[in-house]
Amino acid sequence: MANITSLKSWQALTQLSKQPLDLQECFQKNGHRFKDFSLEACQLHLDYSKQWVTKDILKALCKLAEETQLKEKVQDLFSGATLNVSEQRPALHTALRNVSNTPVKLNGHDIMPEISAALNKMVDFYEAVTTEQHKGYDGQAITDVINVGIGGSHLGPALACQALQDYKNSQLNIHFVSNLDQAHLEQLLKALNPATTLVILSSKSFATQETLYHGEKIRHWFQNDKAIKQNFVAITENKEKALEWGILESAIFPIWDWVGGRFSLWSSIGLPILMQLGTQHFFQLLAGAHAMDQHFQETPCGENMPTIKALISLWYSQFHGCQSQAILPYETSLQAFPQYCQQLEMESNGKSVDMKGNPVNYPTASIIWGGVETNGQHAFHQLLHQGRHLIPVDFILSRTCNHYPQEHAIQYANGLAQSRVLMTGRNEETIKKELLENGIPEAQAGQLAKHKAMPGNRPSSTLVLHQLDPYSLGALVALYEHKVFAQAAILGINAFDQWGVELGKHVASEILEDLTKTTLKHHYDASTQGLLRLYQRKD
Repeated sequence: MANITSLKSWQALTQLSKQPLDLQECFQKNGHRFKDFSLEACQLHLDYSKQWVTKDILKALCKLAEETQLKEKVQDLFSGATLNVSEQRPALHTALRNVSNTPVKLNGHDIMPEISAALNKMVDFYEAVTTEQHKGYDGQAITDVINVGIGGSHLGPALACQALQDYKNSQLNIHFVSNLDQAHLEQLLKALNPATTLVILSSKSFATQETLYHGEKIRHWFQNDKAIKQNFVAITENKEKALEWGILESAIFPIWDWVGGRFSLWSSIGLPILMQLGTQHFFQLLAGAHAMDQHFQETPCGENMPTIKALISLWYSQFHGCQSQAILPYETSLQAFPQYCQQLEMESNGKSVDMKGNPVNYPTASIIWGGVETNGQHAFHQLLHQGRHLIPVDFILSRTCNHYPQEHAIQYANGLAQSRVLMTGRNEETIKKELLENGIPEAQAGQLAKHKAMPGNRPSSTLVLHQLDPYSLGALVALYEHKVFAQAAILGINAFDQWGVELGKHVASEILEDLTKTTLKHHYDASTQGLLRLYQRKD
């Protein structure tokens, strides 16, 4: 493919981006704008009518997708093509939620039987624990589960378990340990009984520093040799290392090299989700994601929700100089979703070369940030409304709620209000007039109006879930997965490696090796060496 910036669609979009667009004027001219720029799929409704798009802009964006062969690359994703070119692997996480069980072939081999076998093993283990067929080392029933993992082995399961507390279908209490924070681990262990605690060690390589460090600490906490065989399970690709650690083969759950960590909650990494939700709700989670997979594969560009989201993100990052995007859920149970999306996009698409290793001359990912609402309204929304940064926003709302309808209505109203005010703003003249009507002296009113004025015309999308349930959460997560992939496919980069992460791990292991040595084994720059010596000082 030619350099993307030389494509006709790119040039057309460059020209379109120079034409000012007023959102309020767009609504005044088109009484059907909400309908024209809204989509429904998989129990999700996306309203992007408050984005800086017109039919001409959307047409040019879809032309960009066509010229970069997005449709063909989507088919490559689902067919097992080697999309992770630097590691020579496909990315077949979609097969993990293939509830239709239609064959998915890798090198001519159908991988669905082994995926089904792994799912059945997870279900059998869940049932054995909850029916007390599988007990702890001294014969007591399991009451608590600690999931030890980091990155994708933590963020996905933690998000789902937190988001779907209302659908808990077991008496098990699920806990998560990730970062090297011993205070957190020790506080958790003090509240638990080792005899009734199950530990899940989630590490694809079974070499993750944080996971194994915590694992050793927890093993010591048990102070019982039988515990390693009854109270520990592993989720890993590296069965040999897990066996060496002492975990029984029957307690090792597989994950494959074609599953990236940040796309892995659908795999055995999702065991804690299954332990909390039960079989029916876990399979509903998979079904929601599978429905979004089908929508992504089969729906034309202008009606394709992940594609539209990807194109809108590119519209701002490539043609309007936007460096960040805010993701703002109006559900406390979705408070981990911005952080989940942060890893999903920034680890996937934070690249500086294309698929062939050639340097790119355009940004490849946005800085993803956000927080749960309405907390953010009393913090960073000030910058969204009056700051000089242009930050597109995704508002995420739920139309119905299982509990507290009055409070939920307040949340929903706040979400709509914020998207509206971002668009409309408030002009200085109107504010001054109101101040004068309230008896404020003219000089003071004129000065105060300058401070209270908001420019408006700030873009946002509003994504409304029918309700936050396992099916819609599965669809929501898959939507953002595919949005990230579509961005990468259009920009011609590899969304499935993360060498920047791997380098940091390697250097950290070298520094740790030298941290207490007088004679350093490795060579460092003056700053790193100085800080290392500072750590060694005895004063």
